[in-house]
Amino acid sequence: MVNQLSLAVERTPRVLRRLISSTVSAVPLSVWNWAGTALSERISAGRAGDRIYKLAKRYSSNDFVEVLNGTLSAWDNPDELLPDDDASWANERRKRLPAAGSMYERMMAFDQATYLPDDILVKVDRASMSTSLEARVPLLDHRLIEFAWRLPMRFKRRAGAGKWLLRQVLHSLVPRELVDRPKQGFGVPIEQWLRGELRDWARDLLSADTIKRDGFFDPAVVTRYLDEHVSGRRSWATQLWTVLMFQAWLHAR
Repeated sequence: MVNQLSLAVERTPRVLRRLISSTVSAVPLSVWNWAGTALSERISAGRAGDRIYKLAKRYSSNDFVEVLNGTLSAWDNPDELLPDDDASWANERRKRLPAAGSMYERMMAFDQATYLPDDILVKVDRASMSTSLEARVPLLDHRLIEFAWRLPMRFKRRAGAGKWLLRQVLHSLVPRELVDRPKQGFGVPIEQWLRGELRDWARDLLSADTIKRDGFFDPAVVTRYLDEHVSGRRSWATQLWTVLMFQAWLHAR
């Protein structure tokens, strides 16, 4: 999603992007949520409005790091949550972003340097080692990575589809319908949990007194997001869950 958005930002004039963004944002949140529910049976479909609003805001931006920051982070503005943090998230990501290359190439380099080792591979390693399994990632063999980076962009992305060359290889080995289909992840009903059976637990870890005493987050911001979510006015499950996981770890030490 981040790569697709960055490519769209790079190829579309800003005036047109602003027009599209303002048009999308003018549609009420409830309408987007209704449309998401009508078009999909996924758990997250009813939260389509928040996702669309977030993408629309980033689509109108002309700052690549702002696009990156707002799309990768669960929080639209992470610095809002960490008011006393001297190091802005945007500035920290700016330091780790390659200066040369197209926006698409810079995003791939950034993912390889941060998202893979800091997120995806960590999860794979912890999940596999917790059950005494030795996991391997053959597509990250250094020789394959070096070969892929040397390839011209036309072999990586073509006609709006990524992984073009890899798809061609797979088409010769397995049925096309197993390759040319959308990703399908899995979700859990965190939104409902935080309004139901986990509400008291969340209230305790995210109370203004607790947040203020721990000293990491802005208690007013956390309280506002939690109140809006529990009341049903907005869906902030993803944002609140990130804070809850940190708080749960902090208090379990």
